[in-house]
Amino acid sequence: MRIAYFTSHVYAPDFGKVFHNAPKPNPAGQNFHELLIKALAKFASVDVYSYVPLMLDLEEKDFETPEGIRYHYVKTSSNRFARALLGPMKLKGRASKNVCDVVFFDSLNRSAAKAAVAYASAKKVPSVAVLTDHPINVTGLSQSYIDSLLSTAGKATACYALTPGLARAFGFGNKPHYIQPVIVEEKKIKKHVHDHPYIYFGGALFEKDGLGDLIEAYGKTHPDYDLVIAGHGPYEKEIKEAAHKNPRIIFRGQISKEEHLEWVAGSDLVINPRRYKASLDEFAVPSKVMEYLCYAPYVASTLSSPLKEEFEEDINWLDQGTLAFFKSKVGEGKKLVGLKENRARTRIFAKYGIVKTAIDLQAFLASLAV
Repeated sequence: MRIAYFTSHVYAPDFGKVFHNAPKPNPAGQNFHELLIKALAKFASVDVYSYVPLMLDLEEKDFETPEGIRYHYVKTSSNRFARALLGPMKLKGRASKNVCDVVFFDSLNRSAAKAAVAYASAKKVPSVAVLTDHPINVTGLSQSYIDSLLSTAGKATACYALTPGLARAFGFGNKPHYIQPVIVEEKKIKKHVHDHPYIYFGGALFEKDGLGDLIEAYGKTHPDYDLVIAGHGPYEKEIKEAAHKNPRIIFRGQISKEEHLEWVAGSDLVINPRRYKASLDEFAVPSKVMEYLCYAPYVASTLSSPLKEEFEEDINWLDQGTLAFFKSKVGEGKKLVGLKENRARTRIFAKYGIVKTAIDLQAFLASLAV
């Protein structure tokens, strides 16, 4: 089977090359598409056509990874009108000489989606929209852009969606759809060794992610743990200011995926304080919490209905907010007490690992007569 994958994802080592030189796209999407591509490559020949994000200074090139996945980079124009008009044509043109049996594409990248739909139509093959979030949850998108994303993705033959609500929102309620909330890759991760016990958060830094709530709760309850925060985003300035005032708040900035997982594994508690939002709850699964569940001994998170349904006894739920959680869990000697241990790791890798995902996706594609 031959698969063409249209996306803005780039090969992981190339993503890392610009790590210190430029602000990067949110790594959550990058990581998800990497794992999905790896799963597809377990049973198919995969060509990845990447419309490289503008902030990643990468040249156009074609190459093959050690796993046999072929990447084709298309340079992004700095002019937004040129990106919109010429981007899909450039991607489709790069793929036109190759043959495929099915097309996958990132529904949140308009150029990739338009190129994929046109390419699938020209080749007369099925297409699968990859739905990782509803565009209403993406910061800064206009309503016309959101409508365009929904319309383009809805032209696909089928979809891969993280949640049933996401499949319905894009119009796949009565069309073929594959639902899986996460894909995980088991790695041997060493625990980070730190001078003091610590609570850890790693991810995009936005106020809506509850970083201000977390810092306020930490400051008011004074647990005997360092608070370590890693990532990048608009809320970075406030975190630096908090770290300057309190030496037990440690800001790591942007770190590699491997270092992030080491901090997760070595923590006494990892936390997702993101403020609850109904549209997020229906359409998205917090990828950071799934990473936490793979490697952390104790996990705390605000409500995510899909996760609570499956991992209710493995997560300490912040149903009453971050401050209420700390007040109830910081006991004598300012130590955390009464936490539920995370016992989900074995289940997650068995159910959502790359090999199991590959088996399930192969069966799904067979149902589409690919």
